[in-house]
Amino acid sequence: MCIRDSYERALHVFQEAKRQDEFIQICSKNQVEEADVRRLGELMSEGHRSSSELFDYSNPTVNKLVELCQQLGAFGARITGKGWGDCLLVLISNAKASKFVEHIQKEYYGPQEKQLFITDDLNVLAFNSIASGSSAILDPQYEIWYV
Repeated sequence: MCIRDSYERALHVFQEAKRQDEFIQICSKNQVEEADVRRLGELMSEGHRSSSELFDYSNPTVNKLVELCQQLGAFGARITGKGWGDCLLVLISNAKASKFVEHIQKEYYGPQEKQLFITDDLNVLAFNSIASGSSAILDPQYEIWYV
């Protein structure tokens, strides 16, 4: 690894810590407004871009899926997981949620060759989730989608 790579990865780590701190501060508010949710989405998307460009923790396929999520009205989307390309976390309003997953299944997974996936069940590949356990729900009108 060259010095520039080390610098960029360190820059990502420090900027990501700053983004996470702002994310926690917003989520800690008593009343989360739509502007706050939009900012959370921006932080998620900035984190993904940084992960991809500075930390080299993504791939063109995942980046294409993040772009599609944003085109479909997501507030933000980012890669998450321990491996390279595990899954995406997407923040979208409840009003758009059901159509969103249908579009992802049709426009992203539909054209893919079936041998790329362990299952043909698109509901296993793109589904919604509601925060629980140590997570927190921002507002009942928003959902987090795992894609």
